[in-house]
Amino acid sequence: MTGYETVYCRGMTTIRDVAGHAGVSIVSVSRVVNGGPGVGPEVTRRVQLAVAELGFQPSSVARSLKTARTQTLACVIPVEIALVTKDNVDQFLK
Repeated sequence: MTGYETVYCRGMTTIRDVAGHAGVSIVSVSRVVNGGPGVGPEVTRRVQLAVAELGFQPSSVARSLKTARTQTLACVIPVEIALVTKDNVDQFLK
């Protein structure tokens, strides 16, 4: 037992879990997951295998905290069309 079998009991798999499972640094995992440069094919393969085995999903919350960007778009809609229907959305987008 490597200790990574208990990951599922704690909840969400983290980038640290993936790094430990693959035997690489957190930076390497981040670069592979985000498509960054400077990672060799063997490390990439090990990280991708660990991601698949552990079911890692990058956290949009963690990413937004790190980048200070949420990738969220807000719309302010006038009261006249606040009741959202398909027709209202089509009218608003014109």
